[in-house]
Amino acid sequence: MSRPDWLVEISNSYCAGRNLLADRFANARRSDAVEDGVIVLNCERPAAEITVKGFAVLVLAFLIFKGLVIAHLGLETYAASIQKLEYGSFLEQAGAFLMRPDAASQTIAGLFGSVAG
Repeated sequence: MSRPDWLVEISNSYCAGRNLLADRFANARRSDAVEDGVIVLNCERPAAEITVKGFAVLVLAFLIFKGLVIAHLGLETYAASIQKLEYGSFLEQAGAFLMRPDAASQTIAGLFGSVAG
């Protein structure tokens, strides 16, 4: 069953209208006419990509967050609360592992402590 021109035109305008902000998606379109005459329009979306820059920004934001918490609570109080988490459930132990005070977060805490103090 070949697609009539008007069906292809509707499909093109439908998909282009759904993706006004991203012209690169405008070519990813497909239309299917089911045997009973119902027209189904589908726009294929690209797979999500994780970039190195995005991952680096996420890690940096996490380290800044840890530094701010350490600067606000103080290293002793922070370490004591992390130690309490180490004896909890598996999820709490994983959180304690990620939130352990490391050299980078302590350096950031020192920078924020000197600015705020």
